[in-house]
Amino acid sequence: MTILYEPVCHGAEHAPFNAAMVTTALAAYPTEPLAFYSEAAHARAVGALLARATARSVSWHTVDVAPRACRSARGRFPYEWRIVSSVLTKAGSSSGHIVACAVTHVGLAALQCQLLTRAPHVRVAVVHHSGLASTLGSRSTQALLRWTALGRIRHVVLGRSILRAVATRMPHATGMRSMRHPYLFPDAAPSASDGQPVRFGFLGLASAEKGFDRFCRIARRVSLAADPDARPRFELIGRLDGASRAGLAALDTDRVVEIASDDGPMARDDYENRVRALTYAVLPYGTDHALASSGAILDAFAHAKPCIALRTPLFEEYFGAMGDIGYLCDSEEEMACVVAALAAGVSPARYAAQQRHIIEGREIFHPRRVARELRSLLD
Repeated sequence: MTILYEPVCHGAEHAPFNAAMVTTALAAYPTEPLAFYSEAAHARAVGALLARATARSVSWHTVDVAPRACRSARGRFPYEWRIVSSVLTKAGSSSGHIVACAVTHVGLAALQCQLLTRAPHVRVAVVHHSGLASTLGSRSTQALLRWTALGRIRHVVLGRSILRAVATRMPHATGMRSMRHPYLFPDAAPSASDGQPVRFGFLGLASAEKGFDRFCRIARRVSLAADPDARPRFELIGRLDGASRAGLAALDTDRVVEIASDDGPMARDDYENRVRALTYAVLPYGTDHALASSGAILDAFAHAKPCIALRTPLFEEYFGAMGDIGYLCDSEEEMACVVAALAAGVSPARYAAQQRHIIEGREIFHPRRVARELRSLLD
């Protein structure tokens, strides 16, 4: 049996990733039954993104996930313990595979404690997302990454560049492995660049860690210098965190950044439609984002949108694997210059070539490709 469990997310959070993980697990182990454990609304969001036949082949199980407001280790631990207990009870004494689709250091401790006495024949892949930086932040939580239950746990990051960053900070993380971030891409043909106004979009959660303040500064600088009759559009397609909301009021006094939704997370269909209407995705992430993958760039790839990104190891990895898929910049100044040049006019030939490279190159994220990596991690 293969079991996937999501101990962190509520509702539509990370639903595209977990839908892709379900598809990846089914491709990796096509003859095994698959069970998925999560909060009820999250299960519905994941199921809605799957093909009907795929969703029917999954055994769906509801668990009680800690509320988002529950941030203390003491408050989270009972929730995490019960989730792990349910999963290991389902696994029983038979051989099989378990994937934790996300993890906190509290959940990792709960998993490791229970594996001491339960489910001796299962192997577990634990997928680390943005919480990895905090787990690496102290010696006590780093110890959780070193313990692998005699090789039964594989700590997984979503990119080779992230694995290298972990190795630099923690050379003895011998149980750490990497795989590609799986993604379910649509079959629809990409939209062509249709001239003016050029539309630049920041995708997902707008936070300082992801460089939203840089995006606002670039938007203001380029907009104010542009010809009023051909002024580009700058859009946030996602939501603001508290700090960015206050920063936006200070930086965007001329309201050059359009906010697609100011009432919490966007509906997925609305998000997809707005990304589809963009010309370029802008990814001004700094080097402090080196320990997390980017779902936003994959959302851009889903609609064949070329990207304007600050150079980070992860984006270097993607550009190196896929070719000319946009513009990789070394500084905020260079990014502003690229945006200004594109706002003045887009080359249709190069834009079409970039879209072609994206469509051809994004196959590396397809679940049937990532399934081979998952098998190698667990087998």
